[in-house]
Amino acid sequence: GVGNVILIGTREMQRELAWQLGFHTFINRNMKENADAETKNIATQKDTTEDGIVRRILELTNQEGADISIECTGYGSVLYDCLNVTKRGGNILAVGNPHGDVRIDRDTYWKLLRKQLQISGTWNSSFIPETDADDWRDTIKAVSAGKLNPEMQITHKLAFEELPKGLELMRDRSEYYNKVMVVR
Repeated sequence: GVGNVILIGTREMQRELAWQLGFHTFINRNMKENADAETKNIATQKDTTEDGIVRRILELTNQEGADISIECTGYGSVLYDCLNVTKRGGNILAVGNPHGDVRIDRDTYWKLLRKQLQISGTWNSSFIPETDADDWRDTIKAVSAGKLNPEMQITHKLAFEELPKGLELMRDRSEYYNKVMVVR
């Protein structure tokens, strides 16, 4: 089974969604925060460094590191964090579309080799019309069976006429959003 599932976010609004989705620990990258899912105790300390994130995850995993790290942002600094917090023989899954060149310094590259990490990349979905084996059909089945609740991820529902407002909100990041849906 799955043990301590840690989510690292950048906005406090993501914390409640993390609890609803079943994450055990949420760390705000902009404010070093940890909360236990059962007690929801929150300790806050300013720590915006990547080293602070690495240090906190190693603390939460008894210095062993994570079995699996998933990079969903496309930022090289987050991939760097994954390389530093994944335990020996662990796996890293890269999902985020890169925002620019992703470079790894030599010391971090040595960690990749010495820790014998496996890095895999994946596209965020696959669709194969000739078969029943694709992400979209699997997702529809999971939603139909009540295993997934996509409604929890929608933070904004806008009328079609409000589409420009929704696009501006996402471009400007003027307020927190997770998923913006346009409805008629």
